[in-house]
Amino acid sequence: MNDISLVSKKAEVVLFADDTNIFFTGNDPYQLENNVVNELSLFSDWFIANKLSLDISKTNFIVFNNTHHHVFNISINGQKLEPAKSVKFLGVIIDCKLTWQEHINHISSKIAKGIRVIGRLRHLLPKGILRTIYLTLVYPHLMYCSTVLSGTKTSYLHKLVLLQKRVIRYISLSGPRDHTSELYRSLNLLKLFDMINLKFQGRSERGCGGVTPPNIWSPVGKFSVCRQKGERERKRRGKEERRKKERRKRKERE
Repeated sequence: MNDISLVSKKAEVVLFADDTNIFFTGNDPYQLENNVVNELSLFSDWFIANKLSLDISKTNFIVFNNTHHHVFNISINGQKLEPAKSVKFLGVIIDCKLTWQEHINHISSKIAKGIRVIGRLRHLLPKGILRTIYLTLVYPHLMYCSTVLSGTKTSYLHKLVLLQKRVIRYISLSGPRDHTSELYRSLNLLKLFDMINLKFQGRSERGCGGVTPPNIWSPVGKFSVCRQKGERERKRRGKEERRKKERRKRKERE
């Protein structure tokens, strides 16, 4: 099965367990479509030579693009493949625009169940046990592949931030409007953005040290949580400007 990666020089094949992913890149959508159809015929020959059959019902394609609206018609061995707007790969939902909104919604639904459990138990169990339940039912979903969230908008992450704040207040038996910064410190837990920072920095260090393969590190290294930091900085400056304007108006009235 490993020699399938040698079938085409124009495609990049990623294998994991029984999942096979084939990637093609190009600037011209029409040329890209032709290349994909032609190269897939080589994969079809490989299937026949190895006495394997492709399950079309479990096979589809996704186009990552923000500009072109070309409708791709992709087929293999005369069978048409259905386009998909999002795919699930190793537990991560990847959408065609790479906004990660579907993945965020998926995480939200997962951790909401754990948060409800903690909410029901908060008056029955001590804080330490509630913290352990959080680390079991909520934290893994937030931490898993969290580096992908460094490339999305801060506004998309707002739902996860609110859910995490809610569970922190449950564990601490705090009110719904209590500030959570001190609560995180008292529980020795990381905020969502700190978790993303930590995971991304670890990935960056491995990339700089040559541990991460160059074909993975080179595109990932271009992204960072600087986007979130930049947005927070712009919001902070905007608030300061609004405060200054309000002060000026007050002085003018006086």
